[in-house]
Amino acid sequence: MLKKEAFLSKDKLEHNPFLQKIDASYDIDFYRVIDGVQPEFSAQLYDDLILNNFAEEEREEKSDFQTFFEKDADNDVRRENINIVAISKGNFVGLLTGMAFHKSKLGYFDYLVVDNSVRGKGIGGKIFQTSKKLLKTVAQKHNYDNDNLAVLLTVEKSDATMNIDKGQDPRKRLAFYARQNCQRIVGMPCYVPGIFDAKTGTQKPPINCYDWLIAGINRNFQDGEIAMNRPTALQFNADNLDLQYTDPQGRPAEETETYKKIEESLSNEICVENLIDKDSSKTVVC
Repeated sequence: MLKKEAFLSKDKLEHNPFLQKIDASYDIDFYRVIDGVQPEFSAQLYDDLILNNFAEEEREEKSDFQTFFEKDADNDVRRENINIVAISKGNFVGLLTGMAFHKSKLGYFDYLVVDNSVRGKGIGGKIFQTSKKLLKTVAQKHNYDNDNLAVLLTVEKSDATMNIDKGQDPRKRLAFYARQNCQRIVGMPCYVPGIFDAKTGTQKPPINCYDWLIAGINRNFQDGEIAMNRPTALQFNADNLDLQYTDPQGRPAEETETYKKIEESLSNEICVENLIDKDSSKTVVC
């Protein structure tokens, strides 16, 4: 097998103003990606880690993915991006994209992926925990670091099949998040609108096989605990929909329809439940 040529030389890594080294483990370095990084950087990330690890219906087009890394006037006003990459020998081997929402005072993690070549070495957990620490730093800067600070993310239900052809078992992914002390949210159904394809002007079908998970930043939530109230949950969903599902031409109908579904089905108190069955010590099947 031919050795893969390094995308980033040592000099490029050390002198790139958009890469902030924050940790290292064995031969893998972890960097925060600062907004405004070179377009070729985010394009290579997409080719290396997104294209072959996510089903077509759940991944953005490359140009949309690259907006996660652009300098945005809303950053530090409405939100702040939290993007972490893992690099080994000049190549990308891991990625987490996310953001902190200043209105709802919660974090959201979107893509989390580890290259096949380093899976099983704890890299995914390292990226996840490093990103949680970064979220805490952002919250401290904006004065909302507290006992209820948390990050939300979506995960496929245990019987989801869309990524099976990519060698991904949703049950293993649930077990991974259980090890990261994530819990399933009860009382806030997960509605994921189909991703808009700006090139074709069409919208991919809605994805209905996700659950919301939550992980505390300063403490772990207890099984059955109320994690947030209805106003906070509504604000989080409003923050998330506005950022994730609005294209330059606007999609107000889709955005409004999704928000209405959430509003109608949302409980007054949003609780959590363990991902692990206490009796069998096995991942709960949704």
